Amino acid sequence: MFRVYYMPKIETCHVDKIYLISFDIGGEIMAGFMVGEMIRRLRMQRGITQEFLAYPYLERGHLSKIERGKTMPNKRTIEILLERLGHNPKSFTVFYMDQKTAEIQSIMDELEGYLKRRKIREADALIARLEEDVEFTSNDLYRQYLLSAKASSAISKKEDSDKIFDILRNAIMIGIPLFKEDDIEKYLLTKIDIELINMMAVVYCEDGHLEKSINLMYRLKENFDSRFVDNVSKGIHYPLVIYNLTKYLGMSERYKEAIKLCDAGKEVCLDISALRILPLIIMNKAACLYELGDKKDCEKLLRQAYYASEMHERFDTTEEIKNYAEEKLGITFL
Repeated sequence: MFRVYYMPKIETCHVDKIYLISFDIGGEIMAGFMVGEMIRRLRMQRGITQEFLAYPYLERGHLSKIERGKTMPNKRTIEILLERLGHNPKSFTVFYMDQKTAEIQSIMDELEGYLKRRKIREADALIARLEEDVEFTSNDLYRQYLLSAKASSAISKKEDSDKIFDILRNAIMIGIPLFKEDDIEKYLLTKIDIELINMMAVVYCEDGHLEKSINLMYRLKENFDSRFVDNVSKGIHYPLVIYNLTKYLGMSERYKEAIKLCDAGKEVCLDISALRILPLIIMNKAACLYELGDKKDCEKLLRQAYYASEMHERFDTTEEIKNYAEEKLGITFL
């Protein structure tokens, strides 16, 4: 747990407030450190140089000033640094945010909500609004987010795959200028990088390049397994990677491989309470069992997935499970 302390304005930091954090490193509670000091200690714990952590978002000198408390990064920069260091920013207390940043964050949150609910017309209107904001588009972190949102909208509208890939590559190369799909496990990925790679896999799948989708997901899984310190730090994106990977494996008739990963994904979901994703993984396992001829266990898992998704109001998932059960097993859910 991270506790926040308040100090009066410090002139050298050029902010209205500065927060001090108490945090746990290696079982030792470190109290009263500034945000920069926290980042420095986490970086040194991982054996990562300032150059490697900063590039390409920041100059090394800028990161050095952050670590020494000479300047205060905005919320998004802090999130990027923590994500690259293998920590979930949501485990940390909210940091300083000025009025302009708060307004932008509010628009981004609204946009993300529209994309999740597939309200594409509303999402496109916000994207157009952000594109007109010169201050927003001149910031690499915000520009990458904007490209990610445009790609998500384009996928929902089933636009040309080459166009979508151009958007995705332009977005991911903001953070990883020399990005190569075969090197995914080596990168310090942020949340948005993970989402971009997931979208690449979706487009590959829809284009009929299933093995490319599987390769991307396996490399992304390896990145999580080698970089994050525990299941909590892996966060909600890890179960999503497992879900997509097992789905693609099932589509390629690698059923036993998919079932093994579904079991691993289930344990992670229970460990981090990712209960909204769990029914999706259970459904994937049920589908694989059906293809292997195990209709009894398939039906049992489908019922579990159906009622779990209904409880969490994942009505699109419940409808999908319902239709699958009726088609394959001739059963209905009340």
